[in-house]
Amino acid sequence: MANFDLPNDIVLMILNCVAAKPATKHPPREFAVLAGVCQQWRRLAVPIICSSAKIRCISVSNRHPKNPGLVPGLESDIPEIIILGGQSYVKSVFFEFDAGKHLLDFLEAIVSELQHTSIAWTGVKALRFIFYGHSVAIPGYLPIALNKKASDGVLKLAADLADSFPNVLELHTKSRNYNIDVGALVGYLVDKFAVTVTSFKHNLFYPIHVPAFSDTLAHLSLIMNPKTMENLPRVNTDALKTLKLRNYPTDYSWASFANGQTPGSISFAQLKRLDIYFSYYTSELSHNLQMSFPALEDLRLDNWNSDIKEISTALFPAYMPNIHVSGSTQAIKSFFCHKSSGFGNFKIVIGCCDAADMETFYEMADRFFNRLRIDGQAALDIIFDSPKLDADRMNWTNLTFLTITGDIDIETISALLPRLPSLTSLKARKLVHNEDTNNSDAFNQFTPPDLASLSTAAPLSTSSPTLVNALGF
Repeated sequence: MANFDLPNDIVLMILNCVAAKPATKHPPREFAVLAGVCQQWRRLAVPIICSSAKIRCISVSNRHPKNPGLVPGLESDIPEIIILGGQSYVKSVFFEFDAGKHLLDFLEAIVSELQHTSIAWTGVKALRFIFYGHSVAIPGYLPIALNKKASDGVLKLAADLADSFPNVLELHTKSRNYNIDVGALVGYLVDKFAVTVTSFKHNLFYPIHVPAFSDTLAHLSLIMNPKTMENLPRVNTDALKTLKLRNYPTDYSWASFANGQTPGSISFAQLKRLDIYFSYYTSELSHNLQMSFPALEDLRLDNWNSDIKEISTALFPAYMPNIHVSGSTQAIKSFFCHKSSGFGNFKIVIGCCDAADMETFYEMADRFFNRLRIDGQAALDIIFDSPKLDADRMNWTNLTFLTITGDIDIETISALLPRLPSLTSLKARKLVHNEDTNNSDAFNQFTPPDLASLSTAAPLSTSSPTLVNALGF
C-alpha cells in the first residue's frame, strides 16, 4: 500500500471534513474506504472513523406473504471497527432503539456480538441510549414486577451489556414514552452507573433509585417528571460544572442539591453553566434556601416566572459572560432588577406583552440596549404581535440581533431600522402590509444600515424596491 506525498495535517484536515458528524451520528461505513487509500491515510483515518460506534435497532417489515409483520433489524458498526483494528480507539457507543416489541431480541443480539468479540472495551467512556416509540407503552410508570419474567431477562442482558464497558464516565438516556422493558434496562444502567459517572443525562420518565450521585459528578442534565422525581438523588454541588433541567416545576425544592452544606443555603461553587426550562406549575411552596452561583458564566432561563423565589433571590456574579432569559415583560423586568456590572452576550425573549405592559417594555428595552454594559452580542426576540410598535421609542444603540416572530407592519420596520445603528441581523416572520395606503415614498427614502443578515418568512411588496433590496429580495 503506497503513500501519497501529503503532509499529515492536510490529510487530517480532509479526514475531519469528511467524517465530521455529531457524536450520535457515527460516520457511515462507506467512510472506511478512506483507510484504504494508503498506509498513511489508514494510520490517520482509523482513530477518527472508530472514535465512536453506533448500534441501531429497528423493526423492519419482513415482506413475507404468509407471515407479514415486523422483525428485528440490527445495524452495528462493531464488525467494521474490528476489521479496521480500531477497537482501542472507540470512546463512545450510541444505541438507537426503534424496536417495538423486539427489545429483548435486540439486547440478546447486541450482547452476543459484544461477547463474541472477546474484547474488553476499556477505552469506552460514554454510553448513549435513545428509545423511540414502543408497542408495549403504558400510561405512566409501573413497577417492573408487573412483567417479572420479561424484566428478569432484560435485567440479565442489561448486566451483561454494562459489564462490557467497565470504564464508563458518561451515561445519556432518552426515551419518548413509557415502557416496562425499557424501564428495566434504563433502571439497571442508571442505578449501576449514576454512582460513578461524571456526566449524566436522563429522562425522568424512569425513576432513579440510588440515594446519591457520584461525588465527582460534573455535568447533570435531567428532563423532569412529577411522577418520578420526588426522590431525586442527592447531588454534590462541589464538583458540578453544568446543570440543565427541562420541564422544571416551579414548586419543586432544590433540597437535593443541599447535600452536606450549611442549612438554608446552597453554593454551586464551580458551576459554569445553568440552563433551566420551567414548566407552568404554580408555586405553592415557601422555600427558604439562599442559593449562590459565584463562578457562573452561562445562564439560560426559559419560560421564566418571577414567582420562583429560589432563583429570584439567588446570588449571581456581578458580570455574566452569557445570559439568555425568556418570559413575559414583567417576569424579565423582575429578574434584572438586581444590580449588575454588565454582560458579555445578552439575549432576552419576550413571549407575551399586553397593552398594559407596553410602557414597561419600552422602558426595559431602553435600559437594556442603551444603558446596560453589553460587551458582546445584544439580542432581542419579540414573540408577541407588534404591528404598531412605536419606532420613536426604539432608539437602541447597542442592539445587534432582532427577531420579530409576531405580526409587524412593514412601515414600522422601515421606520425602525435607521434607529438601530449596531444591528447586524434582523428576522421578521410575519410582515403585515398596510392596505390603507399604496404610498411607497417612505420605503423609497429608506436607507438601511449595513446588515450582515436579513430575512423574512413572508414575501415583501414589489412596490417597495428599496426595502425589498434591503431584505435581500
